Amino acid sequence: MVQLIMEQMEQVGIEGGLSVQQIRSILSQTVLGAAKMVLSKLGSPEELRKNVAAPNGPTEAGLLALKQFGGDRAIKEAVKSTTKRSIEMHRSFMNPNPIKAK
Repeated sequence: MVQLIMEQMEQVGIEGGLSVQQIRSILSQTVLGAAKMVLSKLGSPEELRKNVAAPNGPTEAGLLALKQFGGDRAIKEAVKSTTKRSIEMHRSFMNPNPIKAK
């Protein structure tokens, strides 16, 4: 899912005039930095988001647009669908040849 978000961000960056190399570098560093902050236990994802989203800044504007266009709900539903399918696949691998009742 993160790759899809990066894909969309890359597309917008290119449409805005950045080269593929420039936008991929920016995206990679952004995602890597966010992951490192979470791994470093500098705060919860929510706390970290609040810390990097300065009032009236570009991150806050992007987050508001994400919420306005249903992005937060879409992300939640995608995670739920992924989890559901993962559980289904796990069950099928744990019992690949179930005995069917007659």
